Amino acid sequence: MVQMRPLPPISDFNKALGTITKMGHYTTALSLILNKLQQFQGILVDIYTFNIAINCCCRLNRVEGGYQNVRTFNVFMDALTKEGKAKEAERELEVMIQRGVDPNVVTYSTLMDGYCLQGHMDEAIRVFNTMVDRGLHPVVVSYNILINGYSKKMKIDEAMHLFREMPRRGLKHNSGTFNTMLQGLFRSSTCGAAQELFMRCKL
Repeated sequence: MVQMRPLPPISDFNKALGTITKMGHYTTALSLILNKLQQFQGILVDIYTFNIAINCCCRLNRVEGGYQNVRTFNVFMDALTKEGKAKEAERELEVMIQRGVDPNVVTYSTLMDGYCLQGHMDEAIRVFNTMVDRGLHPVVVSYNILINGYSKKMKIDEAMHLFREMPRRGLKHNSGTFNTMLQGLFRSSTCGAAQELFMRCKL
């Protein structure tokens, strides 16, 4: 199938992978998804493909392959959040923990982004605090996601609080941080603060 041109639709691959999984060849199915489809062929997989991959990981109970499991869950969660299904993505986070797979900063940042895209900032902050409580250190991207979410909701004070908090955590603002903060200030017609920040980011 991967040698056919044009390539068959992903639904055809999913049917074949489903059959392979039902036969109990979990390692084979997982390898085909992560390598043949994504890495070598660059085929755009979908939620059903990721569901098959996660099922294989769970069946294999491959806690020792934690990185691979985390990566699979993260990609699946990212697909869910992009479809506006942040609650479903958080349920997958709970499944991860139940299976003994430790979520990482990417996991939590993905979920935060999902809630921000839906405008649910209280949920996004809750996820952020949970990440910190679990001993994980936020990265610049984590803050950029929240700042962007608050800016779009016109909650500039909250966005600015996070902006100022970053250096205290040893994090350096990047161009994405400045651009997001500037957009929020302009949206809220806070032109003086926007001009001051613009001059600061040019230094």
